[in-house]
Amino acid sequence: MAISDPYASEAKTLGVKLTTWDVIKRSYAGAWKFVSVLPLIAAVTTGVECLQHVVEFLDGMYRDAAGMRAHANDAGRLAAGVLKVSWLLMLEYWVARFVVSQSARVTLIHDATAIRKFAVVMAAGSAMVLTQLFLPIILRAAHISALVSALILLLVFVLLFVPQIILTPWSVSAALGDPRASFDFASRRSEGSRLWAVIVCILTALPLLAVHYVLGYAAVGRPTPEVIGMLAVDAVVVGFLGLVLSACGVMVAQRMAYLDGEALTCGPFASHIPRSFGL
Repeated sequence: MAISDPYASEAKTLGVKLTTWDVIKRSYAGAWKFVSVLPLIAAVTTGVECLQHVVEFLDGMYRDAAGMRAHANDAGRLAAGVLKVSWLLMLEYWVARFVVSQSARVTLIHDATAIRKFAVVMAAGSAMVLTQLFLPIILRAAHISALVSALILLLVFVLLFVPQIILTPWSVSAALGDPRASFDFASRRSEGSRLWAVIVCILTALPLLAVHYVLGYAAVGRPTPEVIGMLAVDAVVVGFLGLVLSACGVMVAQRMAYLDGEALTCGPFASHIPRSFGL
């Protein structure tokens, strides 16, 4: 198959059937390599988490348990949260291109198809995430009881659960510039792998998530220098977690593509490649 890509020598393919353990290992390795090759992009993730922590600290969230409950839904914290979520969604674009190509140049090159396709993914992903982010505030403002609110939140989570899993191969194929990238395409490709994708993503994120929550809750009520130190460490953890989750999405998409008889490829003119071309 001929590829008229001026950077074809740098574009790689991924066509290996991965086990759950392979996904976990390669997600962390891919995230670490991204940090070493594209440190400025990686640092932004830590920066937006730092910004949210600054807002939370100034609001008094870490003063005591009552402060955490009282300020959990403050406008400033939510604004910082929206910024963080938006950045994490955007981060998936560069991580997908880098993990597949292993090239900073291919990762950053202008790819009109990929940008156009990924913009649609961003819009859909933002709508789903923001719904889950703001729904608790809306329910509280409507004075809905805690039990009914919990049931509504659970229902919404279930309704958005499958679309979010399907979003994984959609976002990856879009970032790679695959002209077929769409919700329908990803829905077909993810069929039969959705439960596995959920389990492997949870297992991959669990270690860093545990550290994140331990640091966040342990900081409450401590002296200011200790709070600042713990939140700074947490920002680094979350920054790396964002990269790991994005890399995990690529690994999940890679396995789905393999089962579909293809390999992932990246480049300005990326298209599907038979998996026999994979590494």
